[in-house]
Amino acid sequence: MTSLAADRLYALLPAIYRIRDQAQGEPLRALIGLVAKEFQALEENVEQLYDDQFIETCADWVAPYIGDLIGYQPLHGVTPRIASPRAEVAHTIAYRRRKGTHRPQVQGRIASANRAGRHAADSIWQTGFT
Repeated sequence: MTSLAADRLYALLPAIYRIRDQAQGEPLRALIGLVAKEFQALEENVEQLYDDQFIETCADWVAPYIGDLIGYQPLHGVTPRIASPRAEVAHTIAYRRRKGTHRPQVQGRIASANRAGRHAADSIWQTGFT
């Protein structure tokens, strides 16, 4: 793919420069090949940086940093340590996007910690007033 990009770049040069380059042993073609190779590496890096902006597509080492940005606190006291907190961070982002009560978040945390059917209730509705 690098040679294709280098050939396309070389073809964009005016004919006078290509003729002079051929007469001198094609040093300009070699330079354009090096530039195209570095450009390809830069392009791959930019694509990876774009992927790292989203929890679904980021590299494993980026997930804790995204979690730190949103205030994610791991459940290590409740659940065993996990290799990548990607799922927990993704759930935290989903919970933060919701509006209203925290009940769905609490129920989701309980379900992910226990792997059993548990129920959370708002205690304000169970409190008696006098």
